[in-house]
Order: sequence, then C-alpha cells, then structure tokens
Amino acid sequence: MPLSSFNMSVTINDNGQSSATRDVKEFNTFDNWLKTTVDTELNFSYNTDNEFNQKISALKGFVEISVFHMNIRSLNKNDNKLYNFLLTLNLAFDVIVLSEIWDHNLELYGNLFDGYTFYSDTCASSRVGGIGVYVKFFCVCNKLDSLKINSNNNTVENIWLEIYRGKHKYVLVAIYGHPNQHIDDFNALLDARLCEIRKSNTPCIIAGDFNIDLCKYSSHNATTEYVNSLLINNFLPAIVMPTRITEISATIIDHIYYYEGINGKQELTVVSGNLWCDISDHLPNYILITGKAKQKINNDRPLLDYIPPVICKNFSR
Repeated sequence: MPLSSFNMSVTINDNGQSSATRDVKEFNTFDNWLKTTVDTELNFSYNTDNEFNQKISALKGFVEISVFHMNIRSLNKNDNKLYNFLLTLNLAFDVIVLSEIWDHNLELYGNLFDGYTFYSDTCASSRVGGIGVYVKFFCVCNKLDSLKINSNNNTVENIWLEIYRGKHKYVLVAIYGHPNQHIDDFNALLDARLCEIRKSNTPCIIAGDFNIDLCKYSSHNATTEYVNSLLINNFLPAIVMPTRITEISATIIDHIYYYEGINGKQELTVVSGNLWCDISDHLPNYILITGKAKQKINNDRPLLDYIPPVICKNFSR
C-alpha cells in the first residue's frame, strides 16, 4: 500500500459496490513496513455502507469492541446527517469518537445517541476544534485525567478513558490535533503516556484527527519520529490509506492505533477501514477487534451412565 504520490478515483456501481483505482509513483519505508507487517495481520478496506454490512454479516465470531471515528466539522451542523448515516450500518458501535465537534450548543448533544454517555473536550481559545466521545451505557467507563495532555498553546484536545466491556478492559484515547501544532512537542508528550500504557499491558485504542499526514513518513522528520515512537511502543496503525481525498491531494490525517497488550494471548483479529460518506471532507474510520466463536463442547454422557445397574439388568432380560 504505497503512501506517497497517491492519486485515487472511486466509482460505485448500481449494487452499492465501490471500486478504487490508484496511481502510485513511489514507495517509502513506511509502505514497506506496511506490506511486510500490516497486510498479513490487518483486514483493511474502503467500504460503502452496504459493503460494511456484508462484512458484519460475514463475521463468524464475535466483536469484542468496536470503535467509529469521524471528523464531523461541527456537531451542531452535521448531527442529523451523522445520526442517519449510522442508522444505515448494521452495527451499533461501542464507542463513537468525533473530531472537530466545535463548541456550539454542545450541551444539546449529550443525548444524541440513545444509550450512550457523552464526553467532550473543547479548545479554550477557539470555538473550532474539540473532541467528543460517545460510550455505550453497558460499558463501565472511568476517566483517566492523569494521562490527559495539557497543551500550553491550545493545539490538542484529548480524552482518556478506561472502558470495561464485560470482562474485557481497554484504554480508549480520543485526540484532535490542530493543524498548527508542533509535532515534536506533541510526540514527546504522547510518547510518555504510551510508555505508561505499555507497562500496564492494557489493550488500547487511539482514534482521532491528528493532522499529521502519514504519507509524509519518509519526507518529514517530525512525522517519521512520530510514527517510529508509536511503533516502538507497539501501537500499530489500523488506518493505512487516505482518509481525506480531494481533487489535488490524498492524506492520512485521521488515525486509529491499536495496542494489543494482554490480548496477545487470545486469537483476535483486527478489522478496520474507511467508509464512503460525504458528511464532511473526511471519511469515517472504524476498527473492530473480533474473535472466533467458541465451539460448544458436548459433555453429554450416554443415558445408561445415569441408570442404576439393577434397572439395566432388567432391560437385558
């Protein structure tokens, strides 16, 4: 999946199936890593809503946790479009992360999705930006404010949550990075927190619009250091193709990362992708952590094992 000099055209046929053609002019180091590591372990694809639903129907196991992310470009403006789009998907995501929620009438949107708790973090110096997270009621959720990144120049909004879904524990991180942020400063702050999570061995999912283009891995030193820091801490990218596509550019600035931690002891699969949608100028992204259905072990014993010997003797006469 080469990431630099990337051009894409998309067509959707009458059956709702999408096809994309790519013109790639050069490879880079990150692409080679993706080819040798991610392609063999990550089930990534672009999907229409129909294709996504077919993928969900085809799952033969269970979904341990599901996370949806989208740069919404104002929740106040696009709430109805988002609500209706999610209704077309045959999966009620456990976590919905929204970047650029903007600080306009947010108090009205805590109940946008029935059965979810809403968390938000907005920019102190601007009405734009901001990050929001909806978590299903049945998930036990605790805020991890001790891990929150406090940006001196108000260029990062972030939410850190500890989520229990049944017996499974995850750290969920939602981040919006403003376009004018200093990547080196942000990376240093983020790296310290990634180290803490890695030491705890707790599975973790990070999602958001970072405004750091992964396509520039081999051409921009700060981006290289940022990606390398994540990889060193075993946070693997789940979104590996452009999330913002225009007539003149294609960038990967919406990210989802997964750290498996103790999940490495289980047979789990990462399913991820981008969804075709025109609510904003960013494509929605998703990650599903799935497992194989457990086979039922038949411990039934023959009926005669429970019949007293005297009765069995009478049957034999």
